[in-house]
Amino acid sequence: MRVALLSREYPPDVYGGAGVHVEYLARELAKLLDLRVHCFGEPRPAGPPGSPEVIAHPTWDALEGGGRHLAALRTVAPVADYVAVNVSSPNTEGLAELEEPGRLAALVRSLSEVEPRRPLVVKLSADLAEDRLTAVADALSDSPAAGLVLSNTSRGRAGLRGPLPPGADQGGLSGRPLLEGMLTAIGTVRSRTKDRFTLMASGGIFSGADAQRALGAGADLVQLWTGLVYAGPGLIGEVVEAVTSASI
Repeated sequence: MRVALLSREYPPDVYGGAGVHVEYLARELAKLLDLRVHCFGEPRPAGPPGSPEVIAHPTWDALEGGGRHLAALRTVAPVADYVAVNVSSPNTEGLAELEEPGRLAALVRSLSEVEPRRPLVVKLSADLAEDRLTAVADALSDSPAAGLVLSNTSRGRAGLRGPLPPGADQGGLSGRPLLEGMLTAIGTVRSRTKDRFTLMASGGIFSGADAQRALGAGADLVQLWTGLVYAGPGLIGEVVEAVTSASI
């Protein structure tokens, strides 16, 4: 069975993001005092006592000259383990312009200068052709980026069966149809950049076996999204068990 979701436009937010005010997000994350996730092999720099180590994921606005995403970064960094720079959301008009290799590397440098304490990872599009993907990876290799998320949702509709409902041509496709493309992207970037980046596999992971395939392709970490919708929270334990047993 192949299952997928279509994510449509987000409600407007002062930072152009996913419908949750970034200041509210930061306050809520700060309440989660017991989360401890060390993703980059080093202790988190000193911060507020008991502050959580979590992902803050603002969606950057490509049309504001950088001011709003710099403000968002300053807000979420104190309660984040790392910050994902999303330059690939299909739901944000103009955002894909930031995936131009030189421009993206410059953006990461500017963000790192503002908040050098937190690792920055860059979330790339699932729709990048191999030559564009390697060009982006090469450019980011010379930037402060600590990792890459491969990949975001897709504008494509390959793998969907039957007639699509009205409006299904809009938004980002996630779920099982993205798995093979994600594995290919992980393998391509790992081969190209060796150990330069922490690689996070994101797309189509619905089982422990899928997670093992992602690690086998070269990923260091896996992210669960649509799989949780269909498989439920038990998927987390299944993936942890599969990944742990594979590393023994």
